[in-house]
Amino acid sequence: MWIKKRESNDTPYPMNALLVDGVTATRRLEHHMLESIGIRTEPANSAQEAMQILLTGVKFDFIFVDFDLPIINGPEVSTVYLFFILLIYFFYFICHILN
Repeated sequence: MWIKKRESNDTPYPMNALLVDGVTATRRLEHHMLESIGIRTEPANSAQEAMQILLTGVKFDFIFVDFDLPIINGPEVSTVYLFFILLIYFFYFICHILN
């Protein structure tokens, strides 16, 4: 199987994806497959690394998380991230009302 790599400038609206996978070979394969269709990727080796990237405020169109990650698995990463997003919006809403 050959994956044809395209230049990311070919698409007028490039998309970004976060890849969270503990297996380097799998993450590289996913990276090359997504880049071949014009999606830029940011790799993360663990759930902790992914949370650090997400909490910096970087926006992603897609987040691919391995289900069987050590320490924190894929569904738990999604739950924690959604909780942080809802918490941030809640505090923004409260601050907006108080002003």
